[in-house]
Amino acid sequence: MIPKFRPRRWAVAIGAAAVLISGGLASTAAAVPQATSPKCTLTVPSSPRSETPSSCVAVDVKLDKLPVKGETVALRVSLRSQVHVAHARLTVRVPDTLQLITEGSPLSAPKQVGPWLDAKGVVALDTNKRTFTLHVRATAEGPAQIEANLTDADSPSPEREAHGSVLLTVGTNKPGEEVSRSGVDITSLPGRSGERRSTAASVSKKFAKVPRTGGGTGVVAQVAGQQVCVSGGFNFTNQAGTWLGGRNLTVKLWGKTTANAAQQVYASGLTDNSGAYNLCFTLPVDSMYLLFVEFRSESALWQVTNGSGSVYSTTTPAVYNVTTNRNLGWTAPTAAQMRAWHTFDTLNLTWWWRGSNTSCWTSHETSNCSKITAQWWAGNADGGYYFPGANAAASYIRLRDNDPDSEHLVVHESAHALMHHLYTWWWPNANCAGHLIWGALNTSCAWTEGFANAAAGNVKGDNQFVWPSGSSVNMMNSTWFDSGQPVSITNWQNGDAVEGRVAGSLIDLWNQVDGGKASTINLLLNHRESSFGGYFKNDRPSAGLDTSNNTRNWVYWHTIDYRASLLNSSFEANTSGGQTGTAGWNWTATMGGSFVGNWSTYPANTGSNYAWFGGYGATETETMSQQVTIPSNVNQAWLGYYSRIGTLETDQVAYDTLKVQVVDGTTTTTLGTLSNVNANSSYVYRSYDLSAYRGHTVTIKLLCNEDASLRTDFIVDDVTVNTA
Repeated sequence: MIPKFRPRRWAVAIGAAAVLISGGLASTAAAVPQATSPKCTLTVPSSPRSETPSSCVAVDVKLDKLPVKGETVALRVSLRSQVHVAHARLTVRVPDTLQLITEGSPLSAPKQVGPWLDAKGVVALDTNKRTFTLHVRATAEGPAQIEANLTDADSPSPEREAHGSVLLTVGTNKPGEEVSRSGVDITSLPGRSGERRSTAASVSKKFAKVPRTGGGTGVVAQVAGQQVCVSGGFNFTNQAGTWLGGRNLTVKLWGKTTANAAQQVYASGLTDNSGAYNLCFTLPVDSMYLLFVEFRSESALWQVTNGSGSVYSTTTPAVYNVTTNRNLGWTAPTAAQMRAWHTFDTLNLTWWWRGSNTSCWTSHETSNCSKITAQWWAGNADGGYYFPGANAAASYIRLRDNDPDSEHLVVHESAHALMHHLYTWWWPNANCAGHLIWGALNTSCAWTEGFANAAAGNVKGDNQFVWPSGSSVNMMNSTWFDSGQPVSITNWQNGDAVEGRVAGSLIDLWNQVDGGKASTINLLLNHRESSFGGYFKNDRPSAGLDTSNNTRNWVYWHTIDYRASLLNSSFEANTSGGQTGTAGWNWTATMGGSFVGNWSTYPANTGSNYAWFGGYGATETETMSQQVTIPSNVNQAWLGYYSRIGTLETDQVAYDTLKVQVVDGTTTTTLGTLSNVNANSSYVYRSYDLSAYRGHTVTIKLLCNEDASLRTDFIVDDVTVNTA
């Protein structure tokens, strides 16, 4: 063949290639014009990587002044909305170290929920700001967080919910004592009495324990040289106020032999699967001056830290003159720390699910296991994402203030970390900024996010993703996109560039085909993949996993069509008219040379080769066409392909175009037109209805016209015609 010389075909920079969990410029391109949802801008995540999209509602919380112990002050709660909400559910929560006074407001009298007091009400919102005045009375010193949560009761979704809070430390007005101040330091705090809640019955026997140390027999000791055991338990509450055992967290037994002796650790270990512990040591003296237990939000495998990298710590009250076994009862953290401990406990779920045959996160490691770090601190607004660094130490999960309220979200982010471990610190080059479960962005983002969504739904056993407010979406949505309606939580786009579609497909592959997720976990150990298409078409066959027609139908149920195409659509092998990889296609190019192959400038969507239309910055016309017969006995038929577009054009004017056409006899119909205006940084799936041509033999044609200056690259791959 005669190579086509393209002197200007070097990379066109479109957007930033940030190596994060998300990637690429969002594309709204589709077969026909789509309705668009109102742009929500009132509550915008601090990071574009966040799992939570921007919201059309906002809630702000403000104290008139900082109260000292015994003082009552006004609390202003302001609500804003860009849309009309007939029934907005508002909840204001304070710790039980504050008294919440709701008289004269639309909120109910507060009720006890675990260590908090909740007041709830329903209000109507329009585009005018509404402000309510409540009062709080400080009844105890120490850290406190006042929260307000707002959601649309009729149409719950992350785009119609908001969270606001204010942090303070209550002091006194007495000389020499701590004064009230804004903000909190909750990293290390004394605990409070917990509630005993047996969780042993709910612990599955299949769940392997985290490797642990310590333990003992409970032998009573009276003199130096004999053994003493200290026992008890640790529990916390979730956002609903349910008491749960703190499982597999580090426990340290501290002590002093005399009043003036140095304080040191005498035993350490982990809590068990009910939150209980039993730490034993040999008495160094006949009577220990004091002992206390410290609980830490860390283990050998994961940890929860604040923004400075310090793990959280809660301690029991000290006991004195210890000569025999002691039971310290159940200890709970203060309300301000609860979410740190909830985060730590939720990571157990991913650990038990991970599928490794070693005591590390993956079977790449057998000892000195890499650790997963989750960062959370009260009031944090930058979170809801995973940052994949060059190694475990440089990688972390970051959570916003109320993110731990959703165990699905925490499992989702830790599933990103698990994938990163499986890939041995490699990560697909995808920018998922602004990604949505129901929206098409790019295939790499859909793969990483889809895997994490599938893991969350599979771990929790409900096939859903649940946001911190409680709104949720079911990953098993099989309804096809309605192009006449806006893209939304109830109207998903189609294809493997949509993370929700990938998640549902994975769940069905695990449940209906593979007998569980273990085969996928094992596959990821040895195949670094950046798209669901690559996983399904390339990696599954190489690993001996099923990709039969029946399996492809399961995936098609989720609007991802990998069934056999009526077109000879592969660009990977054979030749036609001197063009590599164009068997079945007829082509023309006014400047001659090859426009099917592979170049370092762009990757293929799948395989190695693709079609590159344009790219000269000079007047040029290129065509590629193939004849296809569409059966008459099918319900529907459609043309689909993947494309990405790079351009040097800066005007929002269509100077360079790629038309997708169908030729039926003497009639040529343009199904869709792409141009430099549609530039994006990753592959987008596009499809067109061919049902009108059932029973016809037609020609599928791609026609590119580039003008005399400022090149545009139209990259096309995986062209298919399918029927159902």
